[in-house]
Amino acid sequence: MSTLRLLSVWTFACCLVACDGIDAFRTTSSELYTGQVIGSDGAEAAPSFIREGFASRTTMELTFDPVQATPHSDAGVHGLGTVQPTGTIHTFQCPPDQSTCPLSQRRQGDFDYTPLESIPRLTHDPLSLYDFPGGGRLRNYIFGARFRSTVGTRVLQRYAMIFLSLMENGRVEVRVIAPNVLDDDQATELVPALFGVFTLERHKQ
Repeated sequence: MSTLRLLSVWTFACCLVACDGIDAFRTTSSELYTGQVIGSDGAEAAPSFIREGFASRTTMELTFDPVQATPHSDAGVHGLGTVQPTGTIHTFQCPPDQSTCPLSQRRQGDFDYTPLESIPRLTHDPLSLYDFPGGGRLRNYIFGARFRSTVGTRVLQRYAMIFLSLMENGRVEVRVIAPNVLDDDQATELVPALFGVFTLERHKQ
């Protein structure tokens, strides 16, 4: 792709970001979005119809850059470059009697400042235009995320799909989906599947 064409595509993408108001969702170095997984009313191990694999009161922190979330070149495709992460997700739990806690008291979750990875060619498929019933969303995205789970002495590489929605009220919804992990005989579940919906609000760090 020529330099002029790259510049034109980049300018067009930036205009899209600014024109529909999503540029306001960019986090600075002193900001993040944070919130707990939906279905956190019960005890830590209590089952919930709307979450799986996430303990009750699991908190997510999100950083986000809508410009990087809008593919603007062929970078990362066919070895032409590297796609820059559009943000990160971090999950943790505080002690049961606390809704917030200092770093020293946090129990690390599945995602440890995990990069959100764009899928550039997805913009050429109708799936990139997905929406939810009920409205209230400015823009929806799909990202990939790589993370690890530890089972005994084994460290398992896992992959998740992240569905991120920018809401008209300024909040961000994040849905995390990852399949379970079975043993080599496919007979025993080593790690449960992940499904969780997080409603996040902007906060200063």
